[in-house]
Amino acid sequence: MKIQINVKNQRDFYEKYLTFLNPLLKLSKTDNSVLASFLTLNEKYKDYNPEVLNKLLFSVETKESIRTKLSLSEKQFNKSFAYLTNKQYLSDKGVNNKFLYPVIKKDKTIVFDFKYDK
Repeated sequence: MKIQINVKNQRDFYEKYLTFLNPLLKLSKTDNSVLASFLTLNEKYKDYNPEVLNKLLFSVETKESIRTKLSLSEKQFNKSFAYLTNKQYLSDKGVNNKFLYPVIKKDKTIVFDFKYDK
């Protein structure tokens, strides 16, 4: 079985990817959008030195930009950011790449291979 999900851009990809994983992640819609924003920026600037990248990602300006783009109040954003930090999806070391990033093939597809042993 093959399920094709079309995406408009990198951010849309992460929104849909996180929605797919939501039974495991247990994110609210706001948490999903905030985390997708951080993942998108992390991907965009992945070639930066890790220390510089983390300073950029978690700067007041970046947080304000995400909050504004998502039309969130400061309270909504802070609650979501705290939840994502508490769950260690985000940390002072950056985005939790090991847990959140899928293995993306060169043709921009993700394959889940389920095997049933009889």
